[in-house]
Amino acid sequence: MDIFHIISNITKKPGWEYIAILRMCSWELLGDNYELDPGMVNPSYEHIMPQNNSKWINHFKNIYPDKNEEEIKELYETCVHKLGNGLIIPGNWNSKLKNLSFNDKKAFLNGRLNSPLYTNDNSAIDIKSKADWTFEDIEKRNVAICKLIVEKVFKDLK
Repeated sequence: MDIFHIISNITKKPGWEYIAILRMCSWELLGDNYELDPGMVNPSYEHIMPQNNSKWINHFKNIYPDKNEEEIKELYETCVHKLGNGLIIPGNWNSKLKNLSFNDKKAFLNGRLNSPLYTNDNSAIDIKSKADWTFEDIEKRNVAICKLIVEKVFKDLK
């Protein structure tokens, strides 16, 4: 199995390695313009679609009316810990964003978070311009981030 498939299929609960991988992506996206945000001294991994699915299951029932609750929960479990569902934020924000809706998270982050993994010209990576957050968005973002990792960060290991 190649590096892309290994990284893109990670579904375990994130730890420091997710933060390191996403930080490397930020460096690659910004190049020489990368400056460490002073608030990122103690970074935290934020699940855009939170780990607690109680509020979000109803949200997804509206988006996917053709799927029953078990199918939605299965998709949820498949996507929740993927890199495509993550963002690095200052540690003290994590408790504020915890289980908020997608739009409430965006309202909090807009104007506060300067990250190429939040606002990006690549529509698959960009979160800020999304009207909603779907399983397809997570998968597309996961593929885009994993391609970036393989092409830029692990380029010598291909």
